[in-house]
Amino acid sequence: MKTKPFFFVLLAVILSGVLSWGQTAKIHIYNTRMPSMRSTETITPMPAGSKPIRISSGKYVLLETVQDSLGFLLKDIPFYMPIERGKDVYLRLSIDGQDTIFGKTKVDEVSEREFKWMLLINRHPPKPDETFLF
Repeated sequence: MKTKPFFFVLLAVILSGVLSWGQTAKIHIYNTRMPSMRSTETITPMPAGSKPIRISSGKYVLLETVQDSLGFLLKDIPFYMPIERGKDVYLRLSIDGQDTIFGKTKVDEVSEREFKWMLLINRHPPKPDETFLF
C-alpha cells in the first residue's frame, strides 16, 4: 500500500520533465529609447560567429528557444542566462539615470500586461520587428 503513493509521485516527476521538454521559452525585448536617439543595443549569442542581435531604439525583438539556457559572449567571455521552458519573459530596455545621451542601458523584467501597454502607448504593433530562434 505504501508503494502506490511513491509510484504516483515518481510518475508525476517523470511526466513533468517529459511535458516541459518540447516547450519553447520566449524572451520579448523592447527598447524604449526614442527612435530619434538612434541607439542600438547589441547582444552577441553563442556559439562564436553567430549573427549578433541588434535592438534599435523603439524596436521589439523576440528570442525563442527550447534550451534551458542561452549563451552570450560578453567581451569574448561566455555568459549563460538560465531560462524556464514554457515561460515568456518580458524585458524593457531603458536609460538608467537622467543623462539621456550618455546614460547606461537599464534592463527591467516587466509583466505581460505592462509590456503590452508599453507597446500600445509607444504606438508599436504587438508583433516583433525581428525573431531569433535558438
